[in-house]
Amino acid sequence: MKYIWVVLMVFLFPFTCLAQVRGKIVSVSDSSCVPFVTVSAFDKTNRFLGGVRSMETGEFSLESKGNIYKLSFQSIGFEKRDTISPLGFKGDIGVVVLQSKVENLKEVVAVADMVSRNASKETIFITDSLRKGTTGAIELLAKIPGITTDWGTDEVNVGKDKNVPVIINGKEVKREYAISINPKRIKTVEIMRYPAGKYSEYPVVLNMELVNDYTGWDISAFSRNLYSFRNKHSNREAMGANFTYTFPRVNLYGSLNFTHRQNYDVLGYEYSNLGDVTIKSNAIDYRKPNMSTRSNIGSFSLGTDYKLSDNQTLSVQVWIETKGSKQSDFFSVSNRDEKYESNSLDDFNTDDYTIGLFYKGMVLKLLNLSSELIYNRYDIHEDRFYSAKNDVARTPYKGDKNYWRYYLSGYYNLGSKVSLWADYTQIWKDYSNSDRNENVLLHSSKETRSKLMGAISYQPFRNFNALLGTHLLTVKDENQLKTVSEKHTSWMPLFKGYWKPVKWMYLQYNYFCDVEYPNLDQLSTVRWQVNDVLWHRGNSELKPRIMHYSEITVNFVNIVKIDYMYKQSKDEIIDYYQQEEDKTYQTQANCNYRHNYLGMEGDYNLGKGVELSFVANYQWYHRYMKDDTKHFGRTWYLDTQLLWNVPNTKLSFMASYFLRHDKLPLLQGKQYDEEEKLFIGTSCSLLKGKLPISLEVSIPTSMISKKTYTKVSLPNFAYQTYGDNRVNAFVALISVKYSLGKGKTTKLNNSKNLDVEK
Repeated sequence: MKYIWVVLMVFLFPFTCLAQVRGKIVSVSDSSCVPFVTVSAFDKTNRFLGGVRSMETGEFSLESKGNIYKLSFQSIGFEKRDTISPLGFKGDIGVVVLQSKVENLKEVVAVADMVSRNASKETIFITDSLRKGTTGAIELLAKIPGITTDWGTDEVNVGKDKNVPVIINGKEVKREYAISINPKRIKTVEIMRYPAGKYSEYPVVLNMELVNDYTGWDISAFSRNLYSFRNKHSNREAMGANFTYTFPRVNLYGSLNFTHRQNYDVLGYEYSNLGDVTIKSNAIDYRKPNMSTRSNIGSFSLGTDYKLSDNQTLSVQVWIETKGSKQSDFFSVSNRDEKYESNSLDDFNTDDYTIGLFYKGMVLKLLNLSSELIYNRYDIHEDRFYSAKNDVARTPYKGDKNYWRYYLSGYYNLGSKVSLWADYTQIWKDYSNSDRNENVLLHSSKETRSKLMGAISYQPFRNFNALLGTHLLTVKDENQLKTVSEKHTSWMPLFKGYWKPVKWMYLQYNYFCDVEYPNLDQLSTVRWQVNDVLWHRGNSELKPRIMHYSEITVNFVNIVKIDYMYKQSKDEIIDYYQQEEDKTYQTQANCNYRHNYLGMEGDYNLGKGVELSFVANYQWYHRYMKDDTKHFGRTWYLDTQLLWNVPNTKLSFMASYFLRHDKLPLLQGKQYDEEEKLFIGTSCSLLKGKLPISLEVSIPTSMISKKTYTKVSLPNFAYQTYGDNRVNAFVALISVKYSLGKGKTTKLNNSKNLDVEK
């Protein structure tokens, strides 16, 4: 036995000689953690003993064979801090506070240094330099490489993905409120690409994590306006206000918004029977639109967060939205030797109510839990009119939706390298359509969805991470047309990988699935007349669409990102035409779909406030049904933006160009779409940055025709529509915002801070 002890002592002796020092590094400005700080250890003679970089949480652990008498902390964007202890450093030294160094910081360098990546997300740690000169989250996001914003519409874009959702602390909020958040409240911004769990239907989600100890109030108001210079003026006005009031344990927030839209378009059509043109509208003129959409949307949201403890928060939110819309069109029609006018009108009003209960917290210092329960009620009253000659068809109906969703997610760290993640979603939906005049049930359906996800994440070292998981989805559907309810079960694997072999390049691979469920209109068998010969109805037999994605990305940092994606589905939902007796119905059907994507992205700082970004891609794809010929299509896409922030001023200039050319395959024809936009704009901040004003103008271009076509061919029937995207190609967008507020972070408890500084 004594020999065993001798062996153990010999084996453990080197470790007993190691001195270990632990701590956490935070910023003095907002108490947020400071990641990736270089921590260096020295002895009494100032001899270097070793070093380490702090983790994403700001925590560090350093081991040395000698006694540590001096620690040095260095990070870009912060003042260097040296600390000395005459007795030496051992064990947990508590919180170390670093002072921001704003005046000499180059923002592009700070952003690059304060980024953490893994297989699931990209985390940007917000510094004072990034916050400088911003009054709202939308302005802060625009300073992050890879993210662009639209001044006129406040859309947030990540690469090729447009108008991505913006959430706060992993929780859905009204978008207008999210983008108005005071940047001083924001700790990190997470770019979650192809997220699993409850956000799996989105390709990209931006999550903003807020600091924990900010107290104070913020109020912001905005007005966005679009005006067309064509004969018939399209216009869009949006206005609203957002507020946040934070106490030590309670956070109150809300938003009130109103949007008015008047949009004009142009469309023509012709129908033929056995090659003989039977019905044809007059030739279109983009200067004389024959279609219009008028809508008014009002929304209100109110929420509160209550901190049960430092690591646990309970939230309640309420959303209310009401919408009224009228869509109308007018055609001069030739039917052989007969000429007449036809009109259609779709007048509908909707009320949408949602209430949600949310919980987020940490249990046992290792298990992170997130849970929510949401109820949504949706009502629609709709009148569809169609008139031609002396005939008038009217279809009045009402639709109802009741929706419940329960979500539970858990994230458990087994150590520094391995973590487990699981979540469960349960959804109940009840749809119905009724004849509003006769109060007769026309269609009803009930659906239950259960989705269970489990995953394991492995990170053996900082530059490599892999996540492997799976979804188990069960959908049970029943409606009044089916005697037996249908149940579908799908197994959907998930894999994400990240590897950074060198400093200037990293690779990512993603394999995942997402699900698209048919909406109420697609499932409903209610019929309504589109024009003289075409009717519309849904398809109660539609199956949920499950799309499989496989993507590989190679990112040459600060040079270019190359992306290839392949996706496929056997149940894609697409428009389909059926002939029954003397009527032709426009409906939906499931089909096979294959899609290839090859793209490049770049984001460059050219110096002196000049920034350039671009996205370019080529896509090719096909659709087909079983035992059917394949229908092929392709897309050309270019989106580029040049931004100049004039040094030492509050003035900015912007120019952007967008080009997209689509040839889309249909099951019974083809669809062509051409879109081109050239924008120039300027922005200026007044009242010490509290009042930013921007103006954008689109310049009409003629590099492509901008014509659009949809061609459908059946054995005894042909249908063609054509339009022109030049209708709203000459517009001006004006945006005005105003923000004010007052707040601060809680003073740090420095009882454990290092007292002796050099």
